[in-house]
Amino acid sequence: MKGFSEKPKNSGFIRIERGKTKDIPVTAFLSSRIQRIERRESAILDLEIEAKAGSVYRKEFSTEVMVHHRNAWDGDMQKLGFFITPDDENLLDLTRRISANLPDSVRQQEASNFYLAQQIFNEISDEGLQYRRDPNIPFYQDDRVQFATETLQCGTGDCDDLVILFASLLESAGIKTAFVEVRDPEKEIAHLYLLFDTGLSISQISQVTTNEKRYLLRNVSNRQETAWIPIETTLVGKDFKVAWEAAAKAYLQEGILRNGLTDGWVRIIDVH
Repeated sequence: MKGFSEKPKNSGFIRIERGKTKDIPVTAFLSSRIQRIERRESAILDLEIEAKAGSVYRKEFSTEVMVHHRNAWDGDMQKLGFFITPDDENLLDLTRRISANLPDSVRQQEASNFYLAQQIFNEISDEGLQYRRDPNIPFYQDDRVQFATETLQCGTGDCDDLVILFASLLESAGIKTAFVEVRDPEKEIAHLYLLFDTGLSISQISQVTTNEKRYLLRNVSNRQETAWIPIETTLVGKDFKVAWEAAAKAYLQEGILRNGLTDGWVRIIDVH
């Protein structure tokens, strides 16, 4: 792919029986330049096909493809996880420092995931991080999602940016997360907030709350069922408990009472 590939990728020969068809994946070796693209631009993909069936047949053709910038997102929630960067050194340093500052008595508790997540949220809030509204983006343009370090650097983020930031921080601390996507049929704009795994069983969750409406039980990857806490990341700047209560109420109202989960307009998508 001109301008983006340093060398071609050979797929190798694939045997196709007479009268049969087969899909052959096309792969390109992309250079690091693709990570520096700041706006959409077109590129030319050159393909060379060679077939052997008694004789050798060759054909070459080119096609135009669109290369999207590194922050581009098409709104598909399944792809949003690609923006999660738990192995970023800046994030690892931050979560390690926050974890190290927790008292030993807290870090040794069964509820340590909960208290660490709470401290991460409150510390980022204390740093002055602010929520800004989603921009009005025409339907034919990509949405723009900031990586976690970008949000920390600029100090602001919209709904998607803040979910990415806190998911990346929690994942870097070893805490599993999931997105809650809400496409309320009564509203024009979709919404997104976060779930995180406390690691606490139903018999242990009373260590952090006795209100069964403040958490949900989930069994992920056939493991023991654990309590997950919802968090409204757009309420950054307020106390963790405020963001927790707001998300828990939204989940109860939209997901349960209005049947959003059953009807499919509320979805939980695990971060992998």
